[in-house]
Amino acid sequence: MAGDLILDGEVQALPKRGISQETCEKWGYKVGKHKSGKTVQIASHIKDGQIVAQKLRFADKTFSVVGQGKLMTLYGKHLWRDGGLRVVITEGEIDALSVSQVQNNKWAVVSLPNGASAAKKSIQQDLEWLENFDEVVLMFDNDEAGNAALEECVSLFTPGKCKVARLPLKDANEMLMAGRGQEIISAIWDARVYRPEAVVSAADIRDEATKVPEMGIPWCWPSLTDLTFGIQRRTSYYIGAGVGIGKTNWAKELQSWLVNVHNLKVGVFMLEEPLGKTLKGIAGKFVGKAFHRPDKGFTQEEITEAIGTLDEKVFLYNHPTSGTEWGDIKKAMRYMVVSCGVKDIFLDNLTVMVAHLPASEANDEVNRIAKEIKELLQELDFTLYGFSHLNKPEKGSSHEEGGKVLESQFTGSRGLMRFGNYMLGIERNKDPELPPEERNLAHIVLLKDREYGRAGRFPVFYNEETDQFLEPEDSPFEPDETPSQF
Repeated sequence: MAGDLILDGEVQALPKRGISQETCEKWGYKVGKHKSGKTVQIASHIKDGQIVAQKLRFADKTFSVVGQGKLMTLYGKHLWRDGGLRVVITEGEIDALSVSQVQNNKWAVVSLPNGASAAKKSIQQDLEWLENFDEVVLMFDNDEAGNAALEECVSLFTPGKCKVARLPLKDANEMLMAGRGQEIISAIWDARVYRPEAVVSAADIRDEATKVPEMGIPWCWPSLTDLTFGIQRRTSYYIGAGVGIGKTNWAKELQSWLVNVHNLKVGVFMLEEPLGKTLKGIAGKFVGKAFHRPDKGFTQEEITEAIGTLDEKVFLYNHPTSGTEWGDIKKAMRYMVVSCGVKDIFLDNLTVMVAHLPASEANDEVNRIAKEIKELLQELDFTLYGFSHLNKPEKGSSHEEGGKVLESQFTGSRGLMRFGNYMLGIERNKDPELPPEERNLAHIVLLKDREYGRAGRFPVFYNEETDQFLEPEDSPFEPDETPSQF
């Protein structure tokens, strides 16, 4: 057996790893020559005072074992007495040396002989020895393999004995190399009894729970700000209205407001109109000019200047070439939020995305989309404004004749009611026989408020000259403080 081992290595510091000569001497960690002529680092596994195997680390970070690999136990076990206050287990030898070094090589630390993939088997072999310690702290790599190994290993120990130390970088040696050795010690002392990520304690969410509620971003309609306490992140607002009632106008009014008043970036998925028309509408809102109409007397310079203010603030989804499938739209949303800094996404509208499906399948698809939107909101911390056509009322006036909007009339209403935070309706009678002041008067209705259970309605007026869709200054706000069913 001994002939297969490298016994003539030299103990020396590992400056590229931040490991000192003293630490390498403590651990007997050596540098030597492989029979291939390559320089290797040598971690000797000792049992009953004899070297039974050596794990060789090559410069390209590959490994091989010489000797009786089956006899390898937790690396470094022979250095410590049987039992004590605490033992730390790392994934690799260099990490074990790093943890040992920051503790002046005085406190028990060992490493897995065969990495995370064999962690459970390795710990089972030495479980009796580990159970002699008051605490066993697992300091595995902060990656997918390390987390998976934690799940497998914690259940092996007496309840309450095994704790998990979390590092902000990948492993202990990265922490040492970054000059953050003291944080390794803190992680050991702060280690907690393992809990799956799916379970949290009150202490884990104390900061979030004790945060004083704050008003959100003001809407461009003051009554809606009063009703909802402003625009919130990780929140969805679904807006429904009949054909030609004002959904798109509502969207552009808010887009212009967010960009020009709050200096925010918006992501625009207007799936029913040309991109140029969308941009004209957003630009015209803030300057009060109907850029989409040829009879309003604006100049080329005015429209060019207005649209120029939207550079790097408005990002549009190129639906004519990219299509209207949810999978493609979802990817574009993620890109806008993560890479472009967008916090407000407008999706107009959900109905277009499912128009090719039979009614029953369309409802199921909207349900799926709404669920995935909710998950995306929590992950990426943005706000979504989703628009929907309405199903025809079973009785009474149509929506185009001023009929009331109900939650159940939204396309895919089941999914929006289940997963949405807010549902809003726009009510207006666009009968051409009505005088303009009546025909252009609409009401925004808060139908569902999952957060506070509020309801209410208020008027908005479309000004044909300025192309603005705003609340009259003398608006009679009609809140309903009776909590809705949610």
